[in-house]
Amino acid sequence: MYATGLHHTYAILNNDPSMRHSLLTYPAIAFLLLASSPDVITLSPIEEISARYRFNIAGWELQHFPSKWFRELGKVTFPFTRQKTEPQILLDEFFDLEENVRYTENQINRMFATGQAVTKERLELENSLSKFRKQRGSLRLDVEAILEAEISTLLREQEIPLNAGRLLFPPVDFTLIHPPLSLAISPRNHIERVGTILLDADVPIAEREALERRILHEENMAALVMGMGGLSTYPSIIASGDLQRTLVIASHEWLHQYLFFRPLGFNVYQSQEMRTLNETTANIFGNELGNLLYTRIMGEAPQVANTVNKDCPPSSFCFRKEMHHTRLETEKLLAQGKIREAEAYMEERRLLFVENGYLIRKINQAYFSHLGTYADNPASISPIFNQLVEMRQLSGSLARFIHLVSSVSSYSQFTQQLEELQNPQ
Repeated sequence: MYATGLHHTYAILNNDPSMRHSLLTYPAIAFLLLASSPDVITLSPIEEISARYRFNIAGWELQHFPSKWFRELGKVTFPFTRQKTEPQILLDEFFDLEENVRYTENQINRMFATGQAVTKERLELENSLSKFRKQRGSLRLDVEAILEAEISTLLREQEIPLNAGRLLFPPVDFTLIHPPLSLAISPRNHIERVGTILLDADVPIAEREALERRILHEENMAALVMGMGGLSTYPSIIASGDLQRTLVIASHEWLHQYLFFRPLGFNVYQSQEMRTLNETTANIFGNELGNLLYTRIMGEAPQVANTVNKDCPPSSFCFRKEMHHTRLETEKLLAQGKIREAEAYMEERRLLFVENGYLIRKINQAYFSHLGTYADNPASISPIFNQLVEMRQLSGSLARFIHLVSSVSSYSQFTQQLEELQNPQ
């Protein structure tokens, strides 16, 4: 059961006059974020190969932005036509259904990861999955409104957004649906993220694998189609998980929208370091704000394992340690020009992860190039995560940390800023 503090925030969302003013900002934000669209890097031959699966950002915005906007406008115009179900009940029901969806998806993914053929059992699981998703979808809009209100309230308290009176900018707005898939591209002879193309969320796994094989054979590039936790369109697209994960991702994507108007966001594609700085800052912020929100809603802190710097028990399989070792060994083999040996090694390691319960469909150069952008991921070899953690500790507050890091225009400016914090005059 969720804490009764939800009543107050949800009421503010529905009746706060500033919400009416915020409606005027939505079209401007949607246009700016849509116009940027930096996630798609032009790689003409690969774009041609993947064209039938491409996710249409412009089409998605035109379809979803007006529906969210008119829904909010309806709340202002008809303030007494509210959802009668208690917020706690809505959240309980929604996330119970989400748990059913995740369990069923995992069962299906296990069949793919272990190479099982299509069976009657898998078809039944796919039918159940469709039913759970439909039931969850019927609750989605009201759950989004409840969580948007909670996030907005905490952001104001933390003094992080660009406020104009009572208007929070950018306004918190997201939709809980499957984000598009990400097609990551890397050369085979070294690990480098040279392209990312967004694909429709419903591309079947068999077709994802066929697309990866075609890119490998025709372009001699490593390719991998991967799921995404979220995408900072406007409204953001958020993959709902459990409550804690949903709050973390929603906070992460909101920060990307905020950074869009700050130097760090302006210069995100200046270098790989700036991209890693942007994504890892969003991870740190999302985890901290999301966990604060979870504690406020649930009345207790989330039970989240500290997997970043904590040593694993000697007798257990340590995912972080093993994945980091895999990255380092792969780098070594590729540096020696042993491409086929590196690829065979990555597949050998993937099978080891599957044996230990980590259902990874493929590990290749594109896998590391994509996940390596997040410096807190074991697939990364970047020092930026530790640097950001130190800056967060020295900043004193989450607001000051975000204001500091968002003001940098280059990685060298960031390291200089960190040195100044380390050695105050």
